[in-house]
Amino acid sequence: MAYATTQEVVQTGGFYEGVYDKEAVGTGNGTTKLFTLDHNPVVNGSLVVYVNSVAQTETTHYTVNYITGEITFVTAPTDTYAVEATYWYFTIKIDSDVISDFITEADAWVDEYTGQKWETTTATSEKYDGNDTDTLFLRSDHNPIISLTALTIGTTSITTSYVYVYGDEGKLVLGDSAEESVFLDTDPQYITVSYTYGTATTPGRIKGLARTIAAIKGLIAVMGGTYDDVTSWTARDMAANVGEPWVNLARTAEKLEKQANAMLKNIRKRPSIY
Repeated sequence: MAYATTQEVVQTGGFYEGVYDKEAVGTGNGTTKLFTLDHNPVVNGSLVVYVNSVAQTETTHYTVNYITGEITFVTAPTDTYAVEATYWYFTIKIDSDVISDFITEADAWVDEYTGQKWETTTATSEKYDGNDTDTLFLRSDHNPIISLTALTIGTTSITTSYVYVYGDEGKLVLGDSAEESVFLDTDPQYITVSYTYGTATTPGRIKGLARTIAAIKGLIAVMGGTYDDVTSWTARDMAANVGEPWVNLARTAEKLEKQANAMLKNIRKRPSIY
């Protein structure tokens, strides 16, 4: 599962307009299945289609081409039934598929930077060399630890409730009541640890960082195509303002970059320990 949705990224970047009052798309006649929205490309996840004021379900009742804004019903709307829609559409030269690619790239960057994945939990059993101390660090890319299932030092089974688990650090510390006082370095791979790691719910700060990075990528992708967009005319002497869209997008990207840097200060990059 992605850390951000297309609609969240578009909202963060501000490159959309919304049709919030129902748009009159057409009227059913019992035969016509294809209807077209007034604006496109449509932001994936934002569209709600109504027939006779009843919200329809995508794929069950209709399919949509998000680039062209064409809606194709599985069954033609009944004669005289109004077809309406609310949705967001892009105001820059980009579409939902491109934003989806940027979300994938942003998610991968966040995972690499933090050294872990943020949307799944995984159970594992691993072997480690001992160090003759009471502390053992597990794989840094398997943090945070959710629970310790089993621990053996050689042939000795350690009661897991006697072990202090520092989940965010991936650290185990043997308590005073533990069956062994240190992680013995008797032989290679002498320690066996079974545990669950990961996050069942992606933290808000991770979602925010991913959608901000994806929004920056979207803005940068379209900036090169807006340098010559004309935003206003003065009839006398044919004057025109050129390049304002580029400047506006650049300023937005700069602001988002500052936000992303501020977020990174609160997300510690994990060192490689193992």
